[in-house]
Amino acid sequence: MQMISKIVCPLDFSDNSIQALQMALPIADANHAAIHLLHIIPEIFLYDWSMTNTFNFNSAEILDQSKQDAELKLKNFIDDYKSKFSNVVFHYNIITLSDAVDGILNISKEINADLIVMGSHGRKGWDRVLMGSVAESVMRNSNCPVMIYRM
Repeated sequence: MQMISKIVCPLDFSDNSIQALQMALPIADANHAAIHLLHIIPEIFLYDWSMTNTFNFNSAEILDQSKQDAELKLKNFIDDYKSKFSNVVFHYNIITLSDAVDGILNISKEINADLIVMGSHGRKGWDRVLMGSVAESVMRNSNCPVMIYRM
């Protein structure tokens, strides 16, 4: 049986992703594995349709603030769980990308992950058709096993 040494756990700070992290932690602890927390900030595309040059919106400031907020939350998660799971090595990445699936798959390949543990919102019907399923796409295209938590 293959040992698990690196687990990617995407976090969007939803209840599902937090529950998935809480599922991944005992697995990582039992295997003395590293958990790579991954937060993806969607790229911001803004257009000024007024043509008056009065559009005063700095997307770089918003992106920087989003990264700072995510980093603080991720560090708080790590601080909360470090003492409970002493065998786990924590890492985190914050990336800006338009496609969450690509981000998760790229990081898992980059670090040669043994497992991806992620939450799913469980969309059905038209919501799934319109929004797609990140979890399903990751599962279908991943080079490593994927564990999906759905509330």
